[in-house]
Amino acid sequence: MTISIRTIAALVVAAICLCGSGLHASPGIGDDAPTLGPIQWLGDEPPAVPTGEKAGDYIIAVEMFASWNTDSMNSLSILTEMAAAFAEQNVILLVITNEEPESVAEIAEQVTQQKGIYFGCDVEIVATENWADDIDILPMMYVLTKEGKVAWRGNPVKARTAAEQVLRDLSQGEFDMSDATNAQLRELRYAQLEADLRAAYQDSDKQAIFRVLDQMIATKPTFLHPYSIKRQAIINFEEYVRLPAHMSLIERRFRDSPEDLAQLIENERSLDPAERNLKFMLRTAERLLVVTEREQPWALQTAASVYAEFGLFERAVSLLESAADSTSEPMELMACERMMTYYRNVINVRDRMTQSTKRTPGASSN
Repeated sequence: MTISIRTIAALVVAAICLCGSGLHASPGIGDDAPTLGPIQWLGDEPPAVPTGEKAGDYIIAVEMFASWNTDSMNSLSILTEMAAAFAEQNVILLVITNEEPESVAEIAEQVTQQKGIYFGCDVEIVATENWADDIDILPMMYVLTKEGKVAWRGNPVKARTAAEQVLRDLSQGEFDMSDATNAQLRELRYAQLEADLRAAYQDSDKQAIFRVLDQMIATKPTFLHPYSIKRQAIINFEEYVRLPAHMSLIERRFRDSPEDLAQLIENERSLDPAERNLKFMLRTAERLLVVTEREQPWALQTAASVYAEFGLFERAVSLLESAADSTSEPMELMACERMMTYYRNVINVRDRMTQSTKRTPGASSN
């Protein structure tokens, strides 16, 4: 199904008007930031708030938070790291909840120890109505331009990289609102395609499944997920003639992304052993080493595990030695040492068995 620009525009309007009248719909990309209303700040008050007199002096991020929500709690460490990373760029992070102040006082005390983070309670539910009335995802973060426009919105736990990139672009004066708006349209189109894919699977419509997957890939060509779904669909429907071209496309598209290369290796391992593309795994591991210049301990460990699967234990040990030398994390060092010990033991047993076979007259080559 092809979605026209007019249809996408209609989806944007529908998203803004989910609450009926739309008076309290949460702001979308490019919208003016609404007021927070009366907030009881737990700790220091922020130097600026959306729509406030000094808002133009700061890049403000607002997170709608709930202590009972797992992702919200997980977001606190991310916010702390963000605040530290952008401490010199006039970025402030406002965490807003509609919970009772006494129930979140301890959380507020801990998170506000990091400069740049401020924790407030929405005592009159104005902020909740203005910023979160129609959302079904928590936490929900809004990143604002100094002009008070929404530059980005999303879950900072699920989309941390995207949030940080927008903060970086804003602080460096490189943010483009038209690009952000187009990105939102792509997300809406992609969401519609996901719904189409679910319907196609429910109908067991093979042709529709592959057609929609190709449209998803075309909509978000640098997003690995639809490629992985198509890889599995090829196996499930035994459409193996499609596999060489698809795997070649994956290698070209993600050859310079270390995180995606590592994920591709894990995806291949998740398949039944008979379905794994072993040459692809090895090429991906070797490409991961090239892209990371053999300097990232996690990448060295990932590649080492692939070499070990191929019986190349000496190479695996060499990579783990490099990983151990380049890490300062005790747990990571311990993991490297344990795997090195295991692989060395495998090498010793293999070598003893080889020598024993050589010494035994008429020993089977097996």
